[in-house]
Amino acid sequence: AGGRSSRWIYVDVDRRDVEPGDGPKHITLGFPMPFGLVAWFFETFGHNINGMDKEKVDGIVQMMHATKASNEPLMINVDDRDARVQVFIG
Repeated sequence: AGGRSSRWIYVDVDRRDVEPGDGPKHITLGFPMPFGLVAWFFETFGHNINGMDKEKVDGIVQMMHATKASNEPLMINVDDRDARVQVFIG
């Protein structure tokens, strides 16, 4: 429903520690991410999530608003001995 106006998030996970039969080794997801709605959710319900304090919720909300307002893509790469994770928001 929000695909045309929302930015999209793509997540690519390559697990290196998977034994045969323990689940997928490679997972790729892509879907529209309504950052305004996600920010509203954290503003409204974030304090009810275990481990989330006001500073963490405020940081997530600020990041969501900045990502929504930006026209630049955002790419995050994490690579360790167990897995490689790439997140692309564009």
